[in-house]
Amino acid sequence: EEQCLALAKVLGGVCIIQKGPEDYISQGKTTTTCDFEGGLKRSGGQGDTLTGSLGTFLAWREAYHEGLWEVKEPKMSRAETLLVAAFAGSAITRECSRRAFEKRQRSLQASDLTEEVHEAFLGIVGEPDTKSNL
Repeated sequence: EEQCLALAKVLGGVCIIQKGPEDYISQGKTTTTCDFEGGLKRSGGQGDTLTGSLGTFLAWREAYHEGLWEVKEPKMSRAETLLVAAFAGSAITRECSRRAFEKRQRSLQASDLTEEVHEAFLGIVGEPDTKSNL
């Protein structure tokens, strides 16, 4: 956790996700932990699910800061929303991995995570006008 924070600081505040049994996420100011249950098998290519999720949440983050949606004041800072976007990407990926492993066990391949994205998103984030699990 401390290494993640230190590296993010040294690199000028970029956001780091240190994957492991728990994911440490830091932008050099604050560190948060994603300890959602994941699958018990790793396979090459699972990072593609993380990257796609991060890209989506980071785009929504930018839209939030540009005022695309009406939100209650006070608005979250860019540093805060960077952690939220990274946490959400990590959580979605872990949930996809958990769900895919539950179905496919040791035959799991990274592509199996893709089939779980929608349900993982609904379970963690939900839809507008529904309660989020984050």
